[in-house]
Amino acid sequence: ADSGPRALGIYIQCDSSLRDIANLPANQPVLRLFNTLLDTRILVLFLRAVQRLASAGCLTLPAECVLQALPSGDAPPRLFAEARSLQELEASCARIENDFGSLLNSFPDDPLPTSIQPHARVYSLAYLALQLQQNPAFADLMPVIMLDDVQELYPDQRQHLRSEFMRRASVPRWLAVRTHVFGLEELISVEGAEQGREYREIPLDEIFQEKPSVFGKFAAN
Repeated sequence: ADSGPRALGIYIQCDSSLRDIANLPANQPVLRLFNTLLDTRILVLFLRAVQRLASAGCLTLPAECVLQALPSGDAPPRLFAEARSLQELEASCARIENDFGSLLNSFPDDPLPTSIQPHARVYSLAYLALQLQQNPAFADLMPVIMLDDVQELYPDQRQHLRSEFMRRASVPRWLAVRTHVFGLEELISVEGAEQGREYREIPLDEIFQEKPSVFGKFAAN
């Protein structure tokens, strides 16, 4: 916009720490812990991006910038269950990330760090959408969550992640998966997923075989 950037790129590489959650002892709720770490990373990167825009003079934050809690009916985990200042929330996320580092290097019988609460699902999408609606300072922002190298995750983690990101939310999401191709029947196979969506299949192989020169125009476009 005239006042500066309005899109926040929340870039997350699916590195070993996300993948290695699957290697925790069998008594740990590994997919719920996966949700917790992913939520924490999405949230802390949003907070840092907001502060960078504010530091660059592209965003005006109130002296006490408070992020609202998710409604109790959503049964949110502690991280999203109460209103917190931007600084308090960032400190909580940093503590959770540090404790995840300890957890991944712990012994099988070590207790779960108290800061880590396994999440039943990914809550950060709904949480960010709520902040965009409730906080005037964020009203014109568009956070875009980008997950790269999804192929580095284990198959059940990839399936779980795709299912979580299928949930309707006003926050755009990108999943970059190399060496894996999601066909249309996989992407919108859930009942009702087609409703209200526009999509178009482009048979690239057929087009490029018939008219090789079209590829250059397609790539440029």
